Amino acid sequence: MEKVTLETKADNTLAFVLYDNQKKAGEMVVTIRGNELTAEHTEMEPFYQGRGFGAKLVDGMAEYVRSNGMIVTVLCPYSYSQFNRDPEKYNDIWNRHKRPPGIRLT
Repeated sequence: MEKVTLETKADNTLAFVLYDNQKKAGEMVVTIRGNELTAEHTEMEPFYQGRGFGAKLVDGMAEYVRSNGMIVTVLCPYSYSQFNRDPEKYNDIWNRHKRPPGIRLT
């Protein structure tokens, strides 16, 4: 069973961590300032890449943001691609004013 939790890492950064049956599958490093969460970087363990677990991590973060009345700025290219793939799913929480480096408007 998958579970996403918000944790403080040893270096005091915040990360949403996805666990699959208590084994770490991946994490998304974030910063929180007031009611704005910024998704900085997402990384999956090799075994979990390409198997839909990254999308589950993004959805777990989105659920947290909604339940806490926040908005999301997405600087992580992976998370940005997930938000951009289904913008209506994230429209209520997505702050589109900032984009990941190297991403251009089309």
